[in-house]
Amino acid sequence: MAPHEGHTAAEGAPDGTGGFALFSSGLVLHVLFIIIAYFVLIPLGISAAAAKSRHHVPIQILAVIFATVGYVLGGRVPWQPSYAPNNPHMYTGFILIVLLFAQSAFGAIIKFTKPAGAGRSSRFSPNFRATVRSAHKWLGWAHFFLPYVQAVFGVIEATTACQGDSIGNCLAHFIMGSFFLLYGSIMITQTLLGWKSPVRQDLIDSIIITVWGTINTFTENPGMNKRWLHGDWQHTGEGVLFVGGGIASLVFSMFAARKSTNVAPVRNYFPALVIALTGVTMLMHSQHAEFGIIVHRWFGICLIIGATCRIIHLYIPTLGMELGTGTFFVLGGLLFQSANWDFLMWLGQGTSMDGVAYATFVTALGLFIIGYVGAWCGVHLWFKGGKRKEEQYETVALQGRASGSMDGQWLPVGTDEDDEEPSQRQPK
Repeated sequence: MAPHEGHTAAEGAPDGTGGFALFSSGLVLHVLFIIIAYFVLIPLGISAAAAKSRHHVPIQILAVIFATVGYVLGGRVPWQPSYAPNNPHMYTGFILIVLLFAQSAFGAIIKFTKPAGAGRSSRFSPNFRATVRSAHKWLGWAHFFLPYVQAVFGVIEATTACQGDSIGNCLAHFIMGSFFLLYGSIMITQTLLGWKSPVRQDLIDSIIITVWGTINTFTENPGMNKRWLHGDWQHTGEGVLFVGGGIASLVFSMFAARKSTNVAPVRNYFPALVIALTGVTMLMHSQHAEFGIIVHRWFGICLIIGATCRIIHLYIPTLGMELGTGTFFVLGGLLFQSANWDFLMWLGQGTSMDGVAYATFVTALGLFIIGYVGAWCGVHLWFKGGKRKEEQYETVALQGRASGSMDGQWLPVGTDEDDEEPSQRQPK
């Protein structure tokens, strides 16, 4: 694959041998420090904070130190200014480090404005402390998502992909692939920790599918005054499929929300059906080379299996198929991101790797990510004393429909102890 316009091989574009022409120790250290800070220490700190552990503050301080060192290294290594002076990775990196310092500052304010002893009131307004505490909490949870976005920008910048005419193709693959990856990770986390969404899952799915289909319909075509190629028709058709399926799902979600015990519950399978049909289209998705066809087929298979697991779970929740859905959505999301035109052309033409090997390596990376999510859930439970948030479960299919969820999900029952001080918790 030839270097993009405005970049030469010496400036960091792929050199035609499957590697990078420019590789420095500063780049390696930058990546290493950032991974330790944002993907190891910060998640550990959040788990410690949720469990009100005394280890939260030391872990957070260590994370700030590693992130700061990584940021400095990222700004001084040779490749940073030479790739693209105004690249998103550079700007989002600055925003991310500012938010981390702000989140740490909010934590310090909460710590030092706490009443000195029992029965004493703080000199600061309760509303002020509540606002700071809320900002601290939400910035902390945002650090589960923002570093991922920054990592994607880093990969794009390091490979000099997604430039010029390929920007639209990259956006479609990375946005949709990221949705599947993050959605699957959330499903795995909910299953392992016993969490449940305060909003009906099928309603969330319906809204996301409809919105994404609308965006995809009007952004994946060249316009009415230009020639439409086969890929334009395929991508636009997938957008229309999402819109139609999303609207049908929204309608059926209203029926699924009924609480009447005189009518059989309605299982809203339309979100899973849309995903399964998308997987079928990926199996037949035409590409310019066999390399791309293989990767898209692998992605389609993952979507079909994940959607099938979801439909089975709706009707037979006792089988616990949600973990399978999350697993194959993570794998499918990563495969779809890796199937963008620039990556396929670079690896297909510039290396001896074939599509099967590439899809296998990407799938292996997905399994590592799933293992990482599972490990974080295990550490989170360890901080919480080995107990899931809810100890007892019931399913609406077996024990009534008064809970308000009619999609057959396992519903945890119990008390929420996250916002209680340890001294206030009742012994069990």
